[in-house]
Amino acid sequence: MSRTNFPLVVTINGDTFGKAVNNGMPVVIAAIKPSNSEVRDKMKVLARRDKRTAKFVYAIIDRVTFSDWLSGFPEFDSSADGYFVFDNDKKAYWVMEEGGRDLGVWIKDVRDGKVKEVRN
Repeated sequence: MSRTNFPLVVTINGDTFGKAVNNGMPVVIAAIKPSNSEVRDKMKVLARRDKRTAKFVYAIIDRVTFSDWLSGFPEFDSSADGYFVFDNDKKAYWVMEEGGRDLGVWIKDVRDGKVKEVRN
């Protein structure tokens, strides 16, 4: 499936969840409270930058509504806004540590294999 089949940043809900995580590409997920517009804007900038290479799908998920799903990622603290990359095909994910490096740099490091993956 092509990255162009998605909006720039997918808002994950009951209708978009399956399409977002079962697309053959890793998903950069910002798990936030819906009111966090700063993160939404940051994700749009990164998605625009990555659009030509189509390496990731970018998504926002309501960390409160999807807390049960997020609890399946023990290394991710779903009690606070945060980021992780989920690759459903590999059954693996990568968690950005709180207070870590720049999000764009971290995503590049995930892509380049410089961040430790966790098997789900």
